[in-house]
Amino acid sequence: MSYNQEKLQNQFVILRWIVLFALTFYFLQSFPEARFYTLLLFSLGLLYLLAYHLLRPYSRFSSRKIDGLILLIDTFFVVMISPFFGGLAGNAYLLYLAVILESVYEFSLLGAFFVIGGILLLNASIYTLTHSPFWSPSSFLKEPLRILATILIVLAGSIFCQVQKEEILKQKETLKNLQERIKQLSVLGKIVGTERFLFDFYALLNFILSPVKEALRAETLIISLREGDTLVHQVVIGKGKETLERKRMKINHNLPSLTIKKEKTLRVEPKNLTQFSRELKCFSFLNPNTVISAPIKSEEGIIGVVTAINKEERKIFSPDDAEFLGIATHHFRAMIKESILRQELHQKINELTAMSQIAQVTTSTLKLVDLLNQVLQVLIKLFDASSGSIMLVEKGLLKIRAAHGLHPSIVKRARRKLGEGISGYVAQERKSLLLTNPLEESKLKGVKESIRDSVIAPLEARENVVGVVCLNNENGKNRFTSEHLRLLEALSNQIAIAVENARIYELTQRKSVTDQLTELYNHAYFWERLNEEIERAKRHSHHLSLIMIDIDDFKKYNDLFGHLKGDDSLRTLSQILKTQIRKSDIAARYGGEEFAIILPETSMKKAFVLAERVRKAVEENKDKFLSPLTISLGVATFPTSAQDAKSLLQQSDFALYDAKKSGKNKVCSKK
Repeated sequence: MSYNQEKLQNQFVILRWIVLFALTFYFLQSFPEARFYTLLLFSLGLLYLLAYHLLRPYSRFSSRKIDGLILLIDTFFVVMISPFFGGLAGNAYLLYLAVILESVYEFSLLGAFFVIGGILLLNASIYTLTHSPFWSPSSFLKEPLRILATILIVLAGSIFCQVQKEEILKQKETLKNLQERIKQLSVLGKIVGTERFLFDFYALLNFILSPVKEALRAETLIISLREGDTLVHQVVIGKGKETLERKRMKINHNLPSLTIKKEKTLRVEPKNLTQFSRELKCFSFLNPNTVISAPIKSEEGIIGVVTAINKEERKIFSPDDAEFLGIATHHFRAMIKESILRQELHQKINELTAMSQIAQVTTSTLKLVDLLNQVLQVLIKLFDASSGSIMLVEKGLLKIRAAHGLHPSIVKRARRKLGEGISGYVAQERKSLLLTNPLEESKLKGVKESIRDSVIAPLEARENVVGVVCLNNENGKNRFTSEHLRLLEALSNQIAIAVENARIYELTQRKSVTDQLTELYNHAYFWERLNEEIERAKRHSHHLSLIMIDIDDFKKYNDLFGHLKGDDSLRTLSQILKTQIRKSDIAARYGGEEFAIILPETSMKKAFVLAERVRKAVEENKDKFLSPLTISLGVATFPTSAQDAKSLLQQSDFALYDAKKSGKNKVCSKK
């Protein structure tokens, strides 16, 4: 109810009290013998008025129903007392009644006139019954001037009330707008009073934008923050969240970019949609009918844009809405700026923590496989990624050497030339990438892979690309930002150096146990592994076989072709041995033209079969030598042939001598 309506009702209440006291005074003066009934009537009236004022706020009925009931009772009272006070009191009441009917109950002018006319007829009937000395229906009807005067008074009062009604309706609309404005201002109050110690950047943005969206009655509200020459939709509330959130947009021909260039709030109405068709293309899937875009200004310039969007069937944004959004952005700019600084600090702390974790991993092991797997697990946890891999450059190809969340078949098959695919592009160009869906074809010509959300960085050490690290998100949200990319770039340098060091260590280790000529294990490593395998066989009660190999008549071969060609033949023989043995077997150059093969968990029978296969392979590859070469082989097995490493070697040597004595190019064994 408006202020004017309340004022009218207050005046009406005063009139009720005046009528009650006037009626009591009249009866006490005119009928002293009925004093008891007069006081009883006064008490009842007093109770009625007190009950009305005290109980009305707690009534379960609506105020309009209560007011209607009171209006009927009041009308009855005034009609009853009008004969005693003359037409003046009745006409005064009728004027107030007209005001109430037209303003509070919003009767039309004609409706109010008919109601008041009916009350006049009722008043005339009461006059007749009470034989009032003032006037009667017959005298009333015989006086046209009195009829005309009464009608004119009621008509004038009704017209006056109609004017009052229009004013009240205007005030109602103004009050409605004011209430909406107050609601918006309360939103600003919430923004200003927001707790400044919210460390979650995105939670803060959601917190301050939600009431703004509600106050504007917007279908979609977007806050986009500036990162160089792009805008990132950091938070999207409402429709389009899954499509737009964390998306990047170039600052060029779109409404947020135009807002940045003009440095003022822009409002798009249905009538000028065509004018902004190009600028609204980025939001076309939302079918915008009305849009507001307000810049977020700071001392350094515009740091972002807030955009409110509504469809055709929803509310059209007004100039007041545009002004409100501009004021709102002004109020929470400081919070956003502070939160950005806090986020940067938090990211710096995360970066230092990550570097510390990577450093701990890289110093805890020098085994390349263990290093890569541990580093990848740290990255997966740090970036909250769903999958990832580390690829290393090996003989001109990128191969996956550590993986998380990828199918084994992908890991096994993945091979990329430098410049091929996304990983090949990153390795060749030495350029990190932040990929969202769809891919930017201009950057990746020829790339057909489709990754929803990835950060990829090259691993560079000592000016050489040693590999590529890739982290993926496949949960439908573009979560990675330029900050994630920057962090991965910082960590990739540290990882690359660790990988290179591990490779150098492994190479050094390999050289220390490898024969330089044949690239088989050397004599020292052979003895180390033979003793280890004997001990393991004892613990688990397994067999262990040993094959000793000697090239037949190799001195003649060297005398005929020279020692350099002899070295070539030793290398060729080593390659043949590698192709015939298992991964678990250990092939070594024992010395000169002698070789040995350790066969863990292998019986005499199986070892003899393998030795025969090796002999045939050498015999069948005679075209790889300058003249045909053959080998003799001796086989011995633990624990049947010997009980320790030296005895096992001695027994296999005896078997080899037996093969030599029996004509060479054959396999013999010692049981």
